[in-house]
Amino acid sequence: MFLFSIIVQLFHQLLLVYASTEDDYSNKYQYIAKIINNKNGKEIICSGTVLTVKRVLTVADCVNGQPLNNPSVVVQYGLGKGAQNSSVLRIHFHHHFTEQSPILWHICLLKLKYDLQFGGTNSLGNWVNITNDIRTSKERIKVTALSFGRRSATDTYAKMTNILHLLLTVMDGPCPCFTRDETTLIYCSEKLKLNGRCGDDFSDAGGPVFNKNALEGILYALYSDELCLPNRMEKTLAPCNANGYAVIIPICVHKKWISSRVQVKHISFDDSCAKGNNVKKPNVLNIILFFLQSLLIKYL
Repeated sequence: MFLFSIIVQLFHQLLLVYASTEDDYSNKYQYIAKIINNKNGKEIICSGTVLTVKRVLTVADCVNGQPLNNPSVVVQYGLGKGAQNSSVLRIHFHHHFTEQSPILWHICLLKLKYDLQFGGTNSLGNWVNITNDIRTSKERIKVTALSFGRRSATDTYAKMTNILHLLLTVMDGPCPCFTRDETTLIYCSEKLKLNGRCGDDFSDAGGPVFNKNALEGILYALYSDELCLPNRMEKTLAPCNANGYAVIIPICVHKKWISSRVQVKHISFDDSCAKGNNVKKPNVLNIILFFLQSLLIKYL
């Protein structure tokens, strides 16, 4: 029994390799997220993107540009027709103390081909090199906004998919950071809601590729109180669009704090369509390993 316990602990440590963190909150807090549109959102979160490679997202709390006592993470992607009237996706990761059942929900990055801190301007002046420093008692965090243009939609989209080789994971425990060749799997503890109008909030996002694009779909899938997908997308893989990129159809979002009952187990973006291949079918072994890992973390 003692030997088994040691083996379990070693396996657990291996799972933590890609999700290590330096903060003190890893065993006390859980991430929950909120999507805010700058056109109608009531809450203003400081602009920028907080991302670190092969780590849990950096801890910070930033509302109206001021750090607060409760740590959280702010991630923003600028999409659309210009900084003044663009549809902006702001995701607010907030820590909530849970003594009874501590849960960590992570976002991990996969292989990156572009520096996350690229910025600059484009022909429409979208998000020009916005950089802020947020200081907490624990660490100094650099926040940089990404710039996505509309003039060259296909090229920009290709760059975005390289940046968004993300393994977006919401689960009981650390992010395993699978490879970019993993498939798109959506698992929920509740039945998916198949009603509502998807993509309403971002219907005017700039460019034919950005309109109802994979970025929105991925984020909608993760941080919604109720998930709603077209019937043909329920637990299926993303199709290829005319440009050869995998597209995830947007998922409707009711702008509420994410329900602890809804657990999106594994979503990863797969660009194998760009190589002329259709998205691969789920790997049964990976699915089995994934659930074994979840069980181990649950009972450790």
